[in-house]
Amino acid sequence: IGELCIRGPGVALGYVNREALTKEKFTEYGYRTGDRVSIQNGQIFFHERIDSQVKLRGFRMELDEIEQELLRLEGQVISAAVAVVHEQLIAFVVGNLTESQMREELRQRLPSYMVPDRLIKVDGAMPRLPSGKIDRKALLLIDDMKKPKLSKVEINSNIAVEHTINEPNGNSQPIDVVINTFQKSFPHQQVKPNNDFFLDLGGHSLIAALTIAELRKYFPSVALHDLYECKTATKLAERLTNQSIEKKNDESIAKPFAAYVKPSLTRIILCSIYQLLVMLILGTIASMELLLPYITFVLLLHEHDLGYACLVAYGTLVVTMIVRYSFPVLIKWILIGRYKEGDFPLWGWMYLRWWTVEQLRNLAMEGVLADSPLMSIYYRLLGARIGRNVHLGSISCAAPDLLEIDNETTISSEVHFQTAFVEDYTLKFRRICIDRYVYVGSRSVLNGQTKMNDYSELDDLSFLPSNTSVPTGEVWHGSPATYSHNVDIGALTYGTTKNKFKSLITPIIFTVIVVFFIPFFYFIPTIPGLILFEYVDLKSVNDWIEVFIFGVPVGILYT
Repeated sequence: IGELCIRGPGVALGYVNREALTKEKFTEYGYRTGDRVSIQNGQIFFHERIDSQVKLRGFRMELDEIEQELLRLEGQVISAAVAVVHEQLIAFVVGNLTESQMREELRQRLPSYMVPDRLIKVDGAMPRLPSGKIDRKALLLIDDMKKPKLSKVEINSNIAVEHTINEPNGNSQPIDVVINTFQKSFPHQQVKPNNDFFLDLGGHSLIAALTIAELRKYFPSVALHDLYECKTATKLAERLTNQSIEKKNDESIAKPFAAYVKPSLTRIILCSIYQLLVMLILGTIASMELLLPYITFVLLLHEHDLGYACLVAYGTLVVTMIVRYSFPVLIKWILIGRYKEGDFPLWGWMYLRWWTVEQLRNLAMEGVLADSPLMSIYYRLLGARIGRNVHLGSISCAAPDLLEIDNETTISSEVHFQTAFVEDYTLKFRRICIDRYVYVGSRSVLNGQTKMNDYSELDDLSFLPSNTSVPTGEVWHGSPATYSHNVDIGALTYGTTKNKFKSLITPIIFTVIVVFFIPFFYFIPTIPGLILFEYVDLKSVNDWIEVFIFGVPVGILYT
């Protein structure tokens, strides 16, 4: 039996600014863990802790360190001991120290999670073992005797606790409901209105989730982030009160009758028939894009030479690429014109036109244009208002006319602008405005009716809800996004080009790549298959077996 020591690349080199402790814990054998273990048949068996280190509320702490800080309170503490009882940190002292004095003094010297939750005064002297060490088992008996005689309530797994819990009723105030719920989560502690859920009470992510689940019985709209942001019962109750008032105000506002009318069965059937026909047409268009080069090659090969047939077949791919991007733009302006903010019945005529345009846009492979000047040009053709020197990654926007992006703004990849969405059986169009020098991080989502002011930023993987405006020079983060920090505007630099020739030639170069080079690299692997099927004829087998035989090498060449 001995102390477990560990070493390796994942072990720290020492404690910061604590040379004595580093010398004690980090030895030639490795880091001394403080675990007394034994090794039997190649397995390590844990017996007990050698030191006084404990893990409480997700934090590791040394009880000796807390005791030493208590003993430093000269004139108030003669002797001290600290123990963990029912997930509470309890200080036993001999002296005239009060609990408020203990908290005030220790908060200046120790982290919040190391400040004892309770103070128990011991009369006379500390109980000790024959060895002279403090008898911690005897201290637990003192704790039982010092407990106030309250009516015990059984909570959860029949745990006897000392704090009564009154179930909320219809007349309960939000603060009472929140404190009651916190008390259920921490049955062995006396919860106070300004206790920090995490630092003072010792909550962690699992307890937080369970607490929110309990609160939703009384406040259905409460979310986990509310607890993380408010932390105390007082602040959380204040937020819940404001949410209730806002909800009542929203309910008092009359909403369009159409928002509550479910579509009729006739409309659903007609819409389904229309969508089925459109999907058949779109499937035909997609198939023709694949088959057109082959059909062209076969028709021309019998009357012209191989080179001419290949050239024209390649030309069909070039034309297809041009049509792929121009056709959705043309249909959008014919069917819809310009999108405007408003509400429209689900599966109605506007919905069908909007849905048709979106399906055509899906065929356009907009992702190919991402991170190039062509993306801004394409969205301008669709009706979006895009300023100068705007970088667009692989974005999605279902109603481009309602998207406004000012100069010198950067939009990263996989950003979703929800200018069109379905809610309450209604298709809704809402505007999104982004000012100058704004940055939107990857995989972020901006709902309709949002605005980002000059020099503002939205971090990666963030969600900006409706009716939200990010102020100038602020960085927001999270889901839903909240304030994170300010931007150092003076340190920002922008690589704006003043060379008009470069500004003109760059889009032309990208256009040549998209229109000519991408079809060329797609067409090259198909040439061996075209030649093989047309020039080689196995007369001893039928056509289907011939296709099967040639399909293997053609597939290998194509990949």
